[in-house]
Amino acid sequence: METPASFSLSNSEIIDLGQRSHDEQIIIFLHIPKAGGTTINGIINQQYRKNCTFRFDGIENRYKLAELEQYQRSKLKLIRGHFAFGLHEFLSCPAKYFTLLRNPVSRTISHYNYLCRSSSLPNHEKVKEMSLKNYILSDLSNNNLQTKMLFGLSNVPAYSDEEILTTVKQNLENQFSVVGLVERFDETLFFLKQAFNWRVPLYIQQNITPQHQHIQNNVDNNIIDIIKEKNSLDLELYEYAQKQFEHQIAESKKDFYQNLERQKRINQLYQPFGSTYNLARHFMLKQLKKF
Repeated sequence: METPASFSLSNSEIIDLGQRSHDEQIIIFLHIPKAGGTTINGIINQQYRKNCTFRFDGIENRYKLAELEQYQRSKLKLIRGHFAFGLHEFLSCPAKYFTLLRNPVSRTISHYNYLCRSSSLPNHEKVKEMSLKNYILSDLSNNNLQTKMLFGLSNVPAYSDEEILTTVKQNLENQFSVVGLVERFDETLFFLKQAFNWRVPLYIQQNITPQHQHIQNNVDNNIIDIIKEKNSLDLELYEYAQKQFEHQIAESKKDFYQNLERQKRINQLYQPFGSTYNLARHFMLKQLKKF
């Protein structure tokens, strides 16, 4: 895997978010594409006022954050987007990250399907003419994307895959409050609620925790093997994250499962209300497009 270049900062690159205590650390949601982020963003919108969050994609676009007025930056509680690890190095205050990982096979297939059907995306025209196999073998697939994003703008030199994975694991251990799993979505929400003192997170139960086998049913085993080969770092990272996740559950309080079931029951009660809201919102947006 190509190693990203290390970086150094000048004072002019530091983005002032105001003076903050340890308890007021800015939260950074590192959103890996096709890893549950759309649902998480909806939950974030339940937890914070609009002027308390800011979104941009690409670490190179952090200047958009710097362009906010000082009083706006000082109110921020959470920054989110598709960007590489390392944003905290550009901030004037302490920060804590969270992210969700997804089984690399499922994530790759899902990303391919998303590119094929989303005409607004830059590579849509190219990808829709490709088979899944050709996509995986092309540069457009961006294999080992999860590892690349979490290695990010590391100051730690890495010359081998083993060193890259070691650095990524250290990043997760030292800088991330929660490393969730798409396949364990409800447990992930429970840990997010605990870590950031959120209200009970509510979401509509659709395409949230797709079964790993279900998404592969129509994919040839040879192609799955190619995905695994091309994403070997992501596979090892995901296996590591799974073990850490299970360890975190084992270390939780005895009432973990009781509280988790309570959270699930509340979310189940929310389904008809949330579904109605989503349908109404979709209808209104469709009508507005006509004007």
